[in-house]
Amino acid sequence: MPDNLQLPVDWLVAPAGSAKSADADVSLADTRIDAAPADIGYAALAALLLQLSRYGNTNPSTLAFVERAGDTTQAMVSIDCTAASASSARQLLAVMRESLQQPTPADRVTDTRASIHITHAGSHDQALRLAHESVARGATQLRFVVSFHSGSLRATLVYDAGAFSAATAQRLASHFGALWQGLLSQPEAIAQNLQMLDAAEQDFIRDAGTAPEPATAHPDALALVDAAMARSPDGLAAIHNERRVTYLELGRLADGLGLRLRAVGVSAGDRVAVCLDPCVESLACILALLRMRAVYVPIDPGYPAARVSLMLQDCAARVIITSSRRQDALREQAASLLVIDAAAVPTAPAESAPTGTPAAEDSAYIFYTSGTTGAPKGVLANRGNLAHYVGVARARYDLTASDVMVCIARASFSISLFELLTPLTVGGTCVILDREQVLDFSRLAHALQHVSVIHAGPSLLRGLIAHVDASAPGTYDYSRMRHASSGGDLVPPEVLEGLRRIFRKAEIFVIYGCSEISVMGCTYEAPRQGQIDRTYVGAPFPGVRYRVLDEQRRPVPLGVSGEVYFSGPGVIAGYLNRAELTAERFCQIDGRRFYNTGDVGRICANGQLQLLGRLDFQVQIRGMRVELGEIEHALRRMPELRDAVVSARPDRSGEMALVAYYVPRDGIQITTAQLRKALQAVLPDYMVPGIYCALDALPLNANMKVDRKALPDPATVRRASDADAQAPQLTATEETIAAIWRELLGIDVVRPQDDFFDIGGHSLTAMRVMTQLQSRAGVNLPASAIFQHGTLSALAQTVETQLATGGNRGEALQAFSRKAGELLPLSAAQERMWFWSEMAPDVALYNVPIMVKIEGALDEQRLQVALDAVMRRHEILRRRWRITDGTPQQVVDAQACWPLRIARSSGASTTAARDDAWRWPKPNRFRPSTRHANCPYARC
Repeated sequence: MPDNLQLPVDWLVAPAGSAKSADADVSLADTRIDAAPADIGYAALAALLLQLSRYGNTNPSTLAFVERAGDTTQAMVSIDCTAASASSARQLLAVMRESLQQPTPADRVTDTRASIHITHAGSHDQALRLAHESVARGATQLRFVVSFHSGSLRATLVYDAGAFSAATAQRLASHFGALWQGLLSQPEAIAQNLQMLDAAEQDFIRDAGTAPEPATAHPDALALVDAAMARSPDGLAAIHNERRVTYLELGRLADGLGLRLRAVGVSAGDRVAVCLDPCVESLACILALLRMRAVYVPIDPGYPAARVSLMLQDCAARVIITSSRRQDALREQAASLLVIDAAAVPTAPAESAPTGTPAAEDSAYIFYTSGTTGAPKGVLANRGNLAHYVGVARARYDLTASDVMVCIARASFSISLFELLTPLTVGGTCVILDREQVLDFSRLAHALQHVSVIHAGPSLLRGLIAHVDASAPGTYDYSRMRHASSGGDLVPPEVLEGLRRIFRKAEIFVIYGCSEISVMGCTYEAPRQGQIDRTYVGAPFPGVRYRVLDEQRRPVPLGVSGEVYFSGPGVIAGYLNRAELTAERFCQIDGRRFYNTGDVGRICANGQLQLLGRLDFQVQIRGMRVELGEIEHALRRMPELRDAVVSARPDRSGEMALVAYYVPRDGIQITTAQLRKALQAVLPDYMVPGIYCALDALPLNANMKVDRKALPDPATVRRASDADAQAPQLTATEETIAAIWRELLGIDVVRPQDDFFDIGGHSLTAMRVMTQLQSRAGVNLPASAIFQHGTLSALAQTVETQLATGGNRGEALQAFSRKAGELLPLSAAQERMWFWSEMAPDVALYNVPIMVKIEGALDEQRLQVALDAVMRRHEILRRRWRITDGTPQQVVDAQACWPLRIARSSGASTTAARDDAWRWPKPNRFRPSTRHANCPYARC
């Protein structure tokens, strides 16, 4: 058998020689089968071969041991299982008979984890004792003992109890018995079509992968957002840095964008690319395009120009929405540019009606993912897919109007819609973070204190957890966090335990899906108590079905690996302009349309789906799906290289890292920096390998194909080159930093001229470097320092400068003074307030009335002193507006007070007194502050 055979083990296998054997009976419906003794033996052997091939979803060419009674010679069978299983049972038995005449030499067998002992006349009990001894010695994990005597059959499975539970072993015995009987009783049946699962197991597998249909269809996502706007127009919809936008403002901002889009000719069905850095306008763009029934195409502004051009040409974008900061990089594109900036987008005076009545079949968005052909592929989804996406998410995780969700994902990834739209469908708030905030664990950790819902990839969460754990107790207060989830990659148990540790009040979930099924495929809630020893992706969302199938698209048994397929309202129509790829990945199964994810998983005995990896060359890098073929395509186009291949290997922290192996052309010298620069021109940053290994030739297998298993360990290649080089001389600061790099990147030597990103670093490990520098050297550098000063020597100089100037203690705030009554310009946020007050003079949109109930006797003098102290302490409360020649300015009073007006109500009930107190400030609380020059920001 091949060494990649996958047996459905339940636990890690104990060391050889320490196994504990147990046995399970093989149940046979008819123990007296009318067949020749030799054919019964051949059928048993063929049944085991078929069983093992289905378990491994592969073609085991060499079956393990065949022992005959009275003959100690070990014989093996070499057979092509794929060809044999496609024939009839009768033909398969003939092949087995012929193969036994030419046994395979013992030295050809590389895997003996499963075997069979067939006896025609010997004692079954004696054979069982021998089998138990063999398993206890670690010689095998599974051994079937089959005896045939006087027309009666008896079979027993002896197994390693350290690898298989009793329930799993009993299923293995049942599978073997079903295939064995099928081969004997159905001689004309095709071997690969023989059923090995009993009815109970088939029902369990089907039920585990099938969720009930929702009682009603999910409403359109835009309809839910509009309903939330109508319920709470003054509710807080979005926060970005210091900018806070209400639902009314967001809706009118979206309508204003819609007016501009219609003015440049955009109509229903047109594709509009949005190339913006994280901002409120990017959220408004999504709403505007949904209202217009246009198609949202997010473009990451950090993508190289060549990739952006490919995406824009593929989707035939009518318009590109971008900012003044990004417009120069997009001027050469065929589509027209619509430049928008914060605080400069006009708002519509009234809500604009959507363009026509939206239908579930209307195209809603296109997200581009990595492609094997060297070009990204567009995932085209409709409004029905989107309705399912946000509908099942908000229902499963009980999102409400009180929730505040942080937006971490890049806009170019489909999970971003979960963060941006789902909170708005329930009247909640989304907090939009800049990329710099996301990648700086200190800033991210502080921002999360004000949110209640977070979703992020396991790579980012691992770094965040390490930062919080390393901080002093009480540094962060996450009492508001009630939901934390992770996905986009295999989520290790330690990440779930870490989330449970730092977010003590939160429910912890895993979310599994991909763009092709609108993200929400399965979900799993981690237990609140006890150790988490393995991670599942759980059960399907309502209306969703998954199946775990083998190469012939048959359901695999419990605990056996297979490819994961999904069906349901989230499954998209297909890839844009890629009919062949659509036909390859989408298929009909039992009258339903399924998508083949390419992921390998298994259904466990507890009914939970567990992921194991992938079958193809697609990998997960920091939560992003990456096609290795696309990177290889980019490398092979370089004239300096003769050949190249890319693999993904775990780094020191356990994260998957991209490694590029390349063969330079004869006489060509090319550096890692040159390779990185060339790839950065055509690939997103997360697809650029961090490690590069030059080889004389790529290793090949017997079929003259690249043998990926034979690719050398990058650390070994590096150590070999370092052995010939003189040890670098480092300063004390360089050695401190080098030690951190060696630890995080798993390398042995760091030289002063080495660039962090050229020796395997990436954005997340860069953040870990900053955290380590703070704890080891006492220096607190911004996250951008390692990007600006990437070499060891340059970063060391920056650290030394910070230490010498005391910059590690943080920059001191410099006090400044101004003259009383001095006129000052308005900030951008204040300009928005003034603009709105001019547009709608009778609407006090920015006023926030607050009533405070005070228990006990009222000391008027002390209350006045307290309010005056607050006024003196906070300058913003002493600011007033002044209009000079039509230009708004602000003036800060040197002194001000909050004059109290006391309204007393004697002899009245408490309720009447409260109502009387409330009636008095009502005219003032709805009086816009910006319209009155003598009215300060605060009054009472």
